[in-house]
Amino acid sequence: VQKRIHRMCGLSPDEESDRLTVISVREIAPAERLDKMKQAMAEVRPDFVVLDGVRGLLLNFNELDQCTELVNVLMALSTEYKCGIMTVIHQNKADVNARGHLGSELMNKSETALEVRRADKISTVSHVHCRNEEFDDFSFRINEKVLPELCDTPVKKKDKKAELKELFFKAMFGTSRMMKKDLEEKIAAMLNRSTKTGERRIKEAIAANI
Repeated sequence: VQKRIHRMCGLSPDEESDRLTVISVREIAPAERLDKMKQAMAEVRPDFVVLDGVRGLLLNFNELDQCTELVNVLMALSTEYKCGIMTVIHQNKADVNARGHLGSELMNKSETALEVRRADKISTVSHVHCRNEEFDDFSFRINEKVLPELCDTPVKKKDKKAELKELFFKAMFGTSRMMKKDLEEKIAAMLNRSTKTGERRIKEAIAANI
């Protein structure tokens, strides 16, 4: 992974760079991995941290107390070192939610949540949730040099149920309940339509068993 990043940046794959520090904790027990991460951040004082496989810091990513504690630690580290922390976690197969209690906690506290979908060897990145300025989808593929390169985003096939699922996921992000009137207004505002449109979308979602 480190060599690939160096190649992408035009650096020598076999020489270290003081702008990138890569730490592997795969061989270390989960209980010790977070301490290693804290030690590394104290030494390097990074501007940006990529935590590939955040669930590897926990024994049980469905144990609420463990998940809440870990997310609080990550938030504290981000504040202490004034750096961004990007985590990677899988999604549920049935929807766009991140897996387990850990996924829910991360989604609720994150500034931006991205979704990566792969089809026909092309990966497309979309924002699921964004507290600041949103961005257009973008896509990339792996070229013959085994490096990612930007490419055109495939044209999406119209899937009414999938569109409704995504709409209501964004409208109800961070909560499992909402008053019908509030939801109608939220949907209408998101679509820049009347509240009648919001009411119609709710009926369509109920009919589609969403």
